[in-house]
Amino acid sequence: MKKKIVFVCLVFLNLLGYSQNNQFLWQNFGPSANQILHYTNTGRVSDFKIVNNGKVMLLSASSAGIWRSVDSGKTWACTSENLPGGANSIEYDEKNGLIFIDFSIYLNGLFKNGFYSYGVFFSDDFGLSWKPTSLIFLPEQLTYIVDIKINKITNELFVLTSDKLYSSKDNGKTWSIVFDAVEHELLEMAILLNNQIVIGGINCLFISKKNNKKFENILPDSLINNTKVKVAAYNNTFWASVQSNNFDKNIIVKSTDFGKTFDIYKHNLSVKWYVNEIFAFNDSLIFVGGIGLRYSTDAGKTFNTITGRFHADIRSVYLPDNKTYNEFYISTDGGLFYTNNAKNFKIISKFSLFQLYSVSVSQQDSFVLLCGAHDNGTLKRDKFGKWLHVLSGDGSGVFVSDSADFMAAYVSKRLSVFRNNKWSYLNVSNSYLGLNPVQNKYYKNIVYAASFSKKRNAGSVLKSVNYGLVFNEDTSTSYGVGLISAINSYCDSSQSFLYASSFFWNDFYFSLYLSSVINDSLKTHRILKINTNSALKITDIFSDFTVGEIYIVFDGFINDKKIWFSNNEGLDWQNLTYNLPNVPVYSVIYIKNLNKLLIGNDWGVYVLVDDKWQRFGENLPFVPVTDFSLNSVTNELFISTYGRGIFVLKL
Repeated sequence: MKKKIVFVCLVFLNLLGYSQNNQFLWQNFGPSANQILHYTNTGRVSDFKIVNNGKVMLLSASSAGIWRSVDSGKTWACTSENLPGGANSIEYDEKNGLIFIDFSIYLNGLFKNGFYSYGVFFSDDFGLSWKPTSLIFLPEQLTYIVDIKINKITNELFVLTSDKLYSSKDNGKTWSIVFDAVEHELLEMAILLNNQIVIGGINCLFISKKNNKKFENILPDSLINNTKVKVAAYNNTFWASVQSNNFDKNIIVKSTDFGKTFDIYKHNLSVKWYVNEIFAFNDSLIFVGGIGLRYSTDAGKTFNTITGRFHADIRSVYLPDNKTYNEFYISTDGGLFYTNNAKNFKIISKFSLFQLYSVSVSQQDSFVLLCGAHDNGTLKRDKFGKWLHVLSGDGSGVFVSDSADFMAAYVSKRLSVFRNNKWSYLNVSNSYLGLNPVQNKYYKNIVYAASFSKKRNAGSVLKSVNYGLVFNEDTSTSYGVGLISAINSYCDSSQSFLYASSFFWNDFYFSLYLSSVINDSLKTHRILKINTNSALKITDIFSDFTVGEIYIVFDGFINDKKIWFSNNEGLDWQNLTYNLPNVPVYSVIYIKNLNKLLIGNDWGVYVLVDDKWQRFGENLPFVPVTDFSLNSVTNELFISTYGRGIFVLKL
């Protein structure tokens, strides 16, 4: 275990020691709650606590660090800028004045193994600084911490990962494995007053027996059908929020006799596929949050709905007094919200925590740009510096055009375009899950979009020749079976483009295809296919056909597959991974006038200098970077981050 601690500390020291290219300074470009008209969301907050006798507020943001306020939430500072990731849980050991968190990276939908944890850290100065405990993991171990709890009676610290339960009796100095779930995926735990532990997971509800040495799955057989279970406890009563295919909606299960018998309450609490979070504050008061927020004052028999201006996806509920339901804080996918009357809510986290998939800037005016945000739709910034929330849902690929009559193309579960200041949805014959749209740099009426047909389990390319008014499937690309994970047009012709396809169902491989017009006919052929033993895929492509150059980058945790380069249109490839850290890479760009190759990964932006990668620029936190957009006129480089909004750098 000591070797792991030394390794992780060395990794962080190396990160801090990388050359920072002092002449380049990153600046946050928003969006924040104060900048967005008629919209209050600012990105996901995972957990929230008030510590040190009410003097300090702490919140954890998904992939965006730990934030601290000492003025009741008026101002916030990130106290983990030099550590990657955010946290799922904040646990306060009031007796010893210690705070425990997990540093974790969470990237929903961007690659198959979308979460991993670095381990458990602690603070002995109320969140001002963080130190590692001895429970440390490497990114490639894909260990994901889902919960942290302290036994208030024995002061024993428990950490639940997706497959194991760890315990420490000396504040994290040493650890032991209490329970190995082996065949189950674990989601949450609760500790009863008699020291027994309840753990919810996929198709399981475990409770510990004598001295926590043995765990028994007590989930009723009638509920085992792709069932997800979250748990909460007060004294010796525990509740479980159960999402099961055996019921049309979620249910609440309650036990007062340590799982021997159950009371089952069927409620229309949420949609069938969404497991609700559940929080218990006394013998009768519980909250349930998933899509929407509800509370019960009779231990779960009946529920009341709370309505207000807050994001519907609830992550945690915090009651300052643990007794009444009038005053509380809720952590949501749109930020941290507060109410003192269970009716009127105000946002507390006004800074940008947006988890962005993409960004695109106008070549004419760098103030005009779009960004696609996880669970927070699409946002547009105009030339006056105002941000508008222009589409709801889950934001995806965005593109700003400089054509007079066409401003943007957006691709998500449905296609839509922005024309004449109005959004319109485009109906297509098949069900498409779109990725990043692409514009050809010379013929601006043409827009390409990567797509995936759920009907055929196959990917293909959609193409529009009229500024995105109508998209048609390019049938010559439809044999690229699997998820189309990246697409990029060449710089010399509106009829040439690259796209990457990944196949995960029966075999693991990724491919790169080239489509171009030959004798007035569009031809497609594969220029690269690699079989792999993991769900590895190409996440971005940058190409310049004028010199035959192609750059491709990969997600996943294979050391020698981070970035490859070809200077002869894909006939031969050179591996440029070198010393890049073994974390997923999501974006790549080559800036020709500066002769700089940049990539964006889980730890920020890196530049290649003399066959060595180093972090690029100053003032950029250790946050996943998902997309680049360069304004070649103003020489401004914009990046989208998964957790901290947009940053811009003057080149």
